[in-house]
Formats: sequence, structure tokens, C-alpha cells
Amino acid sequence: MRRVHLALIPFTLARFVQGVGGAMMVPVGRIIIFRSAPRSEFIRAMNHLSLPASSARLSGRCSTGSSPPTYLHWRLIFFINIPISILGIYLTNRYIGNAREPHPEPLDWFGFFLSASGGTLFLLGLSLIDGELVSNRTAAGMALAGVAFFIVYFLHSRRVKLPLLDLRFLRVCVGGMFYPGTPTWVIWAVVLLGGFFPALQFTSLNSLTYAEIESRDVGRATSLGSFIQQVSLGLGVTVGGIALQISHDLQGHPQIVWSDFWPAFVVGLFSFLSIPITAKLSQDAGHKI
Repeated sequence: MRRVHLALIPFTLARFVQGVGGAMMVPVGRIIIFRSAPRSEFIRAMNHLSLPASSARLSGRCSTGSSPPTYLHWRLIFFINIPISILGIYLTNRYIGNAREPHPEPLDWFGFFLSASGGTLFLLGLSLIDGELVSNRTAAGMALAGVAFFIVYFLHSRRVKLPLLDLRFLRVCVGGMFYPGTPTWVIWAVVLLGGFFPALQFTSLNSLTYAEIESRDVGRATSLGSFIQQVSLGLGVTVGGIALQISHDLQGHPQIVWSDFWPAFVVGLFSFLSIPITAKLSQDAGHKI
């Protein structure tokens, strides 16, 4: 779609459709693996799920991302998705069984509206603070409206039998060091470690999340886990951007310079807030996987 549409509005709509499809790939794949693989093989299967996504970023840039723009038109890079999608459909039909729940419940449309509106307004409002598109009052109002939608959703989820984001699953117990002149080996070491530990964290936590979830509930648990993960990622980027802007304003630089960035990395310290929560898990949490 991005290859065909050239105008801004069709291009934006195409990106929206692509985002919807992309947002479904990993959760749906995770559900299929959960229902197909034995619990003892779940982490190994999750590694196979994450490996193509990680390697495709590098191989795509090195092969399809560089050759077509050099010798042909740059829009041709998007056509690589077509044969890969066809291959994925074939392999899915060939090797993955068509597992279904006997009686799927109806979708919580009102909960979908509340949670989607809350997440969109909250993150978008925070990202627009101190920007040039809207006033700070409008941006703050959008963020507060998002919080209001979240509160209404919380009250709604307690009244319905199967809410879209079932908060009851939460009860289940399961570098600002870069500066001009930084040695190249230091940058490589930080980037390497910064990629290794998040990859290890995402794989282990995404697997541990479903350790004590029944097969009939894995779909709803995936919705909640994916929503929290995406909101936390967006919130981290937004808070980092706000910290960068505050640092820039306080230091009074006419333009953003490298010394303005170090407070933004303080956002990484929020990860330590998860330690007390993780410490409450029992010693045998996740032993089935």
C-alpha cells in the first residue's frame, strides 16, 4: 500500500492499516505457540518467534534496503513483503494446526473504545507537551482525557464478565555516557550490552507472563500484556523526550546539544521499580516452562 499511494492522507491510512496488521502478528503468533508447544518447550519456541523479527531488521537493511534504491526505485523495497507474506501463509497452513476455542466470547467493544481512546489520548497528549503543533493546555487536556478514559475503563472492567483487558490477570503470581570524542569501542560495547539484556528481558518476561495462564485465557492475557507493553514503551519514549526538553530549557542552549541528552537516560532507572514486584514471585514461579 505504501508503494501505491503517494498522497499524504492515503499514505497515512495505509500506515494505519499496516500498524493494525503488525500489531496483531506477534500476539497471534504467541497464542499459536502457547497452544501448540508443550509448556516445557515454550521459552525455546518463543526464541524461534523473536529470532526472525530481530534478524530481519539487519538483513533487510543490508540486502533489500540498499540494493533496490541503488539500482532501481526506492519504493520497490516494500514489495519484498509480498513473497515473504506468501511464504508465511504457506508455512502456517502447512505446519500449524487450526486450534480454536470451542465457544469464543463476544468482543468487548465498549472496553475496546475506552482503552484505545485512553491510550491514544494519554500518550499523544504527553508527546505534544512543549511542542509546536498544539498549545500546552491542549496537550495536557488530551493527557488528562486519556486518564479519564482509563478510569472509566477500570470501572467498566469490574462490571463485565470478560473485559477486553482483564486486569484480574495482574493478580497471577508468576546510556548517557556518549559525548563527542567517545571511543568507538565504548560505543560498540554499550550498544552490544544494551541490545543483549533487553532481548533477554523481553524473551524471559514474555514467557513468564503466560506460565500460569490457562489455555482458554491466553487470548485475553495476550491482549492485556501487549497493551501494557506498548503503552510502557511509548510512555518511556515520551517521558524521555520531556526530560530532554526540560534539560534543554534549563541549560539555555540555543539548540539541542549532546549535554542536553543525559537526563533523558534517567528514564532507564524506572526499570528498577519492577524489582520489588518481581521479588514477590515465588521461587518456583514459571517452573512449568
